[in-house]
Amino acid sequence: MERSPFLKKIALVLISLALVTSGCKGVGGIKLIDRVTFRPSSNLESVRLSLVFSDNIKTDLTGGYPIKDYGSFFINPWTVNEPFEVGFELNTNIVNDQDYVKLTPTEVLPNGVPIGLSYALVQVQAPHPISPLVDIYGYVDVLRQSW
Repeated sequence: MERSPFLKKIALVLISLALVTSGCKGVGGIKLIDRVTFRPSSNLESVRLSLVFSDNIKTDLTGGYPIKDYGSFFINPWTVNEPFEVGFELNTNIVNDQDYVKLTPTEVLPNGVPIGLSYALVQVQAPHPISPLVDIYGYVDVLRQSW
C-alpha cells in the first residue's frame, strides 16, 4: 500500500524545519526552534514528535488534522504558558498493519540459528546490505508491543 502523499509532505516539512533551524540561530541571529520533542504515550499506543518553537515565534494558528488511521498532524498556538508547536502524533498500531508495513515475525536469525525466545520477533533491515560481506539487522517485538 502506498504511503499517503499528505503524510510524506508533513514528514518532509517537519524534518526540513528541524534541519534548517537546528544548526543555526535562525533568521537574523534569532533562535527559531527551542527543541524537538519525542514522547511515547505511557501505554505505547502512540508517539508524539513535534517542533517546539522559541518564544520569538508567536502565532494563533491552531488545528488538528487526522491522517487516515496513522495518526494526526497538529498545530498548537502560542500562549503565555505554552510555546507554538507543530507536530505529528503517530498511532503505533501501524506497525501491525500488514497492508502497510509487511512485517513477518521470525524465530530464527539470518544464519538459521534460533533467536532463543519463546515468541517471534520482526526482523528489520535496510533494503540493501552495507557491503557484500556485512549487513545489519534489528529485531522488534511488535506482537507484544514491547519496544
